[in-house]
Amino acid sequence: MEQEQSRALPPAILPRLVKTFANCAKDEGITAAITLLSLGYERPMTDTRTFTLYQEALADLTPGELGIAFSRAELEEARFFPPPARLRQLAGVETADQCSEREALEGLRWVLARIRNHGIEGRPKRLGEKRAAGRGEDGEYREAEYDYLPCPTTPVAIGFALSELGAGSVEAGVKLAALHPMLAEVAGNEAGSMGLTLAAIDKFEARWVAAWRRSNR
Repeated sequence: MEQEQSRALPPAILPRLVKTFANCAKDEGITAAITLLSLGYERPMTDTRTFTLYQEALADLTPGELGIAFSRAELEEARFFPPPARLRQLAGVETADQCSEREALEGLRWVLARIRNHGIEGRPKRLGEKRAAGRGEDGEYREAEYDYLPCPTTPVAIGFALSELGAGSVEAGVKLAALHPMLAEVAGNEAGSMGLTLAAIDKFEARWVAAWRRSNR
């Protein structure tokens, strides 16, 4: 397909872009980089209003960060030129909202792992093989038994988000989190009927992120 043609630029182009950011006005450098790099995408950038949007969104980035962002953008496989938010991520600089979403999803991964390992009730997780019966260091005889991993204490920020999700109840929030499509078999409910679709997962995660932001302002 036409948009899948190689976007590889001559080796001298990208170093020149980095020099451009260092040696001319930042807005001019951003416009020059977008104009050049977007040519290989399905919709090259030509609208001055679009250039202005990128300039404003990337105004706080240093010439070095801009060079990194556009260099990495050149290596990505996509039909359309990356939006400003993606360029900031490629530069290693996130907006407050991006940072909030990243932290929220890290929190959700913690919750899902906790439910997967300890169930909705937070039960200790049985580990490994059963230890053989025998006498301990104190000389007392002990029956064969398993070792257990206790359920971890919920971090404060995650607890706030679970409470928000559960309308004021952390326990209710955990039960709702267990409805995540990836945990249908763990929760022992009918959530599997949702299917492990990206749409279902995205919808759930958007609800979680919203609860996180409301509870951790």
